[in-house]
Amino acid sequence: MQKQLKIEQRTSIQEINALPKTAAATMRDRVARDAYLKLPQVHFYQLWIDYGALQTETAPDPAARLSELLNRLDDYRAYGQTQSGTLTGATAAALTISQTQAVTDLAGERLRFDQWLTLIARESFGGVAFRDLNAHAAILRHIFATITLPGDGARRLNDLYDQERIRSRIRAVFFARRQLQTNEQVIPQNAHLLAAKLTPVSEKNAYPSEVDTQSILQMDQAGKSGAQVEQDYRKVAETIRQQYATLSLPMPASAPVPEVSLAVRWKDSTLHYIPYSFAQSRLELNFLEACLQLQEFQQKKLELYYNGERGLTEFVINCYQKKGNFWKRLGEYTPDFLIMARGADGNPQRVLIVETKGAGFEESFKSRRAYVENDFLRLNADRFGYKRFEFLYIREADEPAARLAQLAAKINAFFI
Repeated sequence: MQKQLKIEQRTSIQEINALPKTAAATMRDRVARDAYLKLPQVHFYQLWIDYGALQTETAPDPAARLSELLNRLDDYRAYGQTQSGTLTGATAAALTISQTQAVTDLAGERLRFDQWLTLIARESFGGVAFRDLNAHAAILRHIFATITLPGDGARRLNDLYDQERIRSRIRAVFFARRQLQTNEQVIPQNAHLLAAKLTPVSEKNAYPSEVDTQSILQMDQAGKSGAQVEQDYRKVAETIRQQYATLSLPMPASAPVPEVSLAVRWKDSTLHYIPYSFAQSRLELNFLEACLQLQEFQQKKLELYYNGERGLTEFVINCYQKKGNFWKRLGEYTPDFLIMARGADGNPQRVLIVETKGAGFEESFKSRRAYVENDFLRLNADRFGYKRFEFLYIREADEPAARLAQLAAKINAFFI
């Protein structure tokens, strides 16, 4: 093996063993803060579609339906034409059409009748047996004769017929007709934003820092708000300034004046568990910090909660797309953030759903976005009697200043 490594990889076992080992990721435990924040459930209404097949026949009638198929075989046929003429000109040759001929037949694969029946049965994957087909051999021979052409010893498929579709129709006659029906329901839901056990996360994806996390948990225990902590820090800073002034000394830029961090200051408006994990995107972290610093957010006493870690939250929207008279299920959508304002009873009165998307994920989100903006918002407005939810879409491709302006405008328009 040593020799093989030398030849193929130009290395040795000793060199591989000497490579520095990748340090194990530092993991941090997480703590729930929803009880401290008295975080309520989010009440909303959800569209739910039950899909069911309604049987419209008590029993299949293969003979009648095969006769119907035989009479409508022209519906499965195409026609072609050939044109002939002469080329004129040496360089840019033009074709002068002199004759057009209709094409009604196009000989394809050689196939005997019994082989054709076997093919139909095999394509059913056990749904239709050869004996079922053979029981209706007489009419099936008429169909076979119509969609094939005479050949030497065996007939040839006429490729101007949609052979695959015809075989599918033949298999279908052995089953009772069914019609897909959907039952639309609107169901109320009460969602916990933290509904599962917290697991440790990697330090590199965690927000806030370990120092800020411990400070927040200690202040929670002491019953101190972020505003009180900020006031305490200001008092300490003022004391330091006065000490320098008393000694008639200029205060150096490096003087140890404490400052409260963003996470600590607004701890009562966010972080329903701590720390958050932003493993998927730095855009989410950038949005959270930008929102907490936004004047409109602070003045309106709003709250911001990260909802994007799947499996932790119950606020998940079932998304659908209307296709004619039917709803096509798109799957679940877990919004990234919820910005909320509480009413006098402490329950969410208005909730702004925020989705942040990188350029590579915008296309795949289009259908879900359309459902939320057009159907989910309207459904809940109808049920609550006012616009309880709003939606904001943040694109990574936009400049940070544009994203911030978009957020401020939405907050001012919605939280009134």
